Amino acid sequence: MKTNVIAITDLEHSSPRIPNLLYHLDSKKYNKYIIGANYDNFLSKDDLPNKLESEVRIITFKRNYNFFKSIKAKVSKTKLENKQNRSTYLLLKKIFLKLFLNLFIPDQYFYTVFRYRKLFDKHFSNSSKTVIISSSPYPTSHIAAYLIKRKYEKIIWISDFRDLWSLNHAYNLSRFRLKMDRLIEKIIISKTDLITTVSAPWVEKMKILHDKKTELIRNGYSEVEFRENNNAINLDKNKINILYVGSLYFDFQDIDMLFSSIDNSFFDLIEIHFIGNFSSELQEQIETKNLQNHIKQLGRFSRLESIQMQSNYDYLLFFDFKNDDGVLLLKFYEYLYSNKPIICIGSNRLTEHKKILRDLNRSFILENKNQIKHFFKNEIHSHEIVVDKNKTTEYSYRNQSQKLDKVLQNFIK
Repeated sequence: MKTNVIAITDLEHSSPRIPNLLYHLDSKKYNKYIIGANYDNFLSKDDLPNKLESEVRIITFKRNYNFFKSIKAKVSKTKLENKQNRSTYLLLKKIFLKLFLNLFIPDQYFYTVFRYRKLFDKHFSNSSKTVIISSSPYPTSHIAAYLIKRKYEKIIWISDFRDLWSLNHAYNLSRFRLKMDRLIEKIIISKTDLITTVSAPWVEKMKILHDKKTELIRNGYSEVEFRENNNAINLDKNKINILYVGSLYFDFQDIDMLFSSIDNSFFDLIEIHFIGNFSSELQEQIETKNLQNHIKQLGRFSRLESIQMQSNYDYLLFFDFKNDDGVLLLKFYEYLYSNKPIICIGSNRLTEHKKILRDLNRSFILENKNQIKHFFKNEIHSHEIVVDKNKTTEYSYRNQSQKLDKVLQNFIK
């Protein structure tokens, strides 16, 4: 008899991790399902594995409110191109985020918590051999799984932390809010059978907090078919073209270190492109250093488009995290998949990012201003890296799904 593996999660936030891990599980051994909020307005088909629904049945409910996205949608890029508007927006953003993070306990989606159990009751109340996997970000998914586990005690519950909860590096919570989250997390996770998370330092953190068996299942890259003439941007082949993909976190990454190290004299034959949501903080840095002709924000592209684009650039730019050794960003794995040399900027020497890059021997790790200046003036034009593509496959979702399979088989046996 096959085992039911049911992910209790919103694909809007747990993609690409959860759909890829389930997609690559053997359909001869598992019936695979996802229960969560409808994601039609948030993900495209390119964001998901090819023909996902032929492998995984997705059962959704409609979420009526999305407070944070509604507010962000009202702030257009055109309003932020004006410097005064941008400064006002940055101030209001900081105030709003502080209030937002401290008022919504544990998160903005808590009002949907019973929707997951209702769908589970409807479709799986009589099922045997069932494993549920709750996956954050947003702990509502773990609370929903806790309610299911409490009602159906014989099911196996794996709580998966792509992002941590009360130990989250990115949330500047008040002491009261942090205590509330820590208390709720301990109560909820006390019922889980296993914790999984994405980096070795986070495995140790979760073991200490919950005294539970915790396994490492990394994020990974999705294997896609590269197309000819796949670059959406016309690159100047006489220049060295560098690409940064995704969000920027000025409070947690060493972005300022790059801008305090460079000026126009570096950029005769160099151009840097940023793709992703428009960053008002980044635009401030670009304009302050008068680098508009050399460093450009190109806007948003789909996940597939950005993966395709990476293969056309000479280097990929990466900013490491300052305050948490265990952070491993999703785009980092896409960078690995591109098999291009990576410029990694960050003062923290012990991060998981740097451990992997050193193991793969395919990056330029710049840990201070002097190294940045020296590299951009003297080394960027002369270095070549030979990439071991076979070694890269260790970090694919296909490989990480095999690790999940071993975890599941240990429970089943």
